[in-house]
Amino acid sequence: MFSIIWNYYNPNRSLREQLAQLFFALSRYKRQKSALFNEQQGYNQKALYAIRQQLAIQNISIMARLQQSKNIIKSRFNVYSRQSELQQLNHFYVIAEQIHERISASQYLYSQLENSFGKSQILEGYHQLLLQLSEDCYQFGVTINDKKPYQHSRRLTWTVNALSDQLVLLKQRAEFEGDDNEAVLALQAIYDNIKGIDDLLKSVSTQSELPAIVIDNEKVAKPDWKKSFINALSPNNSTFKHALRISVSLLVAYIIQQYFQLDKGFWILSTVLFVCQPSFSETRKRLMQRTLGTLAGVLLGFPVLFLVDNTFIEVFFMILSAFFFFNYLRTNYGLAVVFITLFVMFAFNLLTGSGIDILAERIIETLLGSLLSALAITFILPDWQFQRFPVLVKDLLLLSNRYFNVVSQQYQFGRSENFNYRVTRFQTFQADAKLTSAWQSMLFEPSSKQKLNSEVYALVNRCDALVSYIACTGISSSQNGRFRRKYCTAGIN
Repeated sequence: MFSIIWNYYNPNRSLREQLAQLFFALSRYKRQKSALFNEQQGYNQKALYAIRQQLAIQNISIMARLQQSKNIIKSRFNVYSRQSELQQLNHFYVIAEQIHERISASQYLYSQLENSFGKSQILEGYHQLLLQLSEDCYQFGVTINDKKPYQHSRRLTWTVNALSDQLVLLKQRAEFEGDDNEAVLALQAIYDNIKGIDDLLKSVSTQSELPAIVIDNEKVAKPDWKKSFINALSPNNSTFKHALRISVSLLVAYIIQQYFQLDKGFWILSTVLFVCQPSFSETRKRLMQRTLGTLAGVLLGFPVLFLVDNTFIEVFFMILSAFFFFNYLRTNYGLAVVFITLFVMFAFNLLTGSGIDILAERIIETLLGSLLSALAITFILPDWQFQRFPVLVKDLLLLSNRYFNVVSQQYQFGRSENFNYRVTRFQTFQADAKLTSAWQSMLFEPSSKQKLNSEVYALVNRCDALVSYIACTGISSSQNGRFRRKYCTAGIN
């Protein structure tokens, strides 16, 4: 009843949390990108590659948050289509998409900026501006989560205006001294892009009337169920592979429970269910979280059960553990395991008075379930990441081509956040995130399965750079400038 009442009066709470996390991820991305203009971090080729790699990795988190927010908005729209709060949150989501495109864009070869402006302080101004944008983006996420109005930072406005003044002086000096005018124009293009992000954040605090709500509710043809069923049973289907691993592992776990007559044998099955994931890297991560979380929970719970002999205190700790378990289940599985282990110990101590006696069974059966999961992901139709790269690269290149074509149309008809443009942009960035995620997952697989590691690393960097240059071309379609079009497409060519 409490959950029903809570959700009735807070129907958009989960959406607010996802949007807040989305803007937190965008904030981290901006902070990382500011290093490109930092003398101590980004002024050599090796450092630039490292920064780009971190940006590609952080893009995975941003795309995951965008997808989750999008799914929640679509589900809420079917029930609360006329709700003003939902309309506002959807507006925030659209702003997040535009900020992501702008912050992902690459306007120039950043390593060349230091050669032209290394002796001046202009690059440090860009560094500080991105840091302040990162801080404001984080504060915007906090206001969304706390349902408070957003107030644009006056300090950020001052920095934007101050950097604009410095650019004017730099242009005048370049014309007088005959310096590299193209590098100055590059700085201007970067400034225009960053100021566009500032304008998007500023529009939130000054928006009086929200635009009409736009939901990606395209109609998809319903596939033939027979064909879908046959495709689902294909050995090449990743879902089928995962289902087979889970089924075999649970069957083996059940046989072990029955053969050895284990009273708490269901812990083996529950461990398999939660630890066994679709990929080796995810399973390995869950295995470590489950094992270490269980051991930490036992170490924390043992002295409490040993010293506390009061039913009311034990009930309090049990309820508190349950609360923290559900609170961290979706965000920090390792910490959630710690609290569910404490909950189990307190529950069994209240029911049977033997909470300490079950510790050995809990640890052994958790380790056994983790072992079954590891064996299943390794030997039952293993889905190694290097096998996925050809398909992932193909999808990314096809979507990049489509993204570039849609951007080209914007130069002809003008900038527009229409449905086709938004979907194409989203799918391209999502394909880029999938490729980077596959490369990251491969690093956690056995060394014998990490084939063509250096080639894959170079390919991931180049594909990410390709999408960044197309994004630059997209945001420049609203700014009529020969230089912006020329140098954004230079990276693509």
